[in-house]
Amino acid sequence: KSFPTLCPLGPVLIPWPGLQQLASAEWTLRVNGETRQQTGLTDLRRGPAEVVRLLHQSVGLGRGDLVLLGAPAGGGFLQRGDSVLASWDLGPELQLSVR
Repeated sequence: KSFPTLCPLGPVLIPWPGLQQLASAEWTLRVNGETRQQTGLTDLRRGPAEVVRLLHQSVGLGRGDLVLLGAPAGGGFLQRGDSVLASWDLGPELQLSVR
């Protein structure tokens, strides 16, 4: 659990068919047209399948649980009026404006 608005999700979450596709995913985050992050899960010290296995063994995971792995360097803070575009090779882009 966290404080309200600390980690908003939605309005729609799309389940992934398997961790194998996710493990090789590459993604990019742009703020006001400037690339701030460009990376993939291959840069993790432990792959997604191993993270899920370890978490399931230690705290238990159930259907609908989310695993947040943190963020790579470069994200920084957002300001009111910023335009954010997140894209990756597994699905649709996400675009939002900070209010």
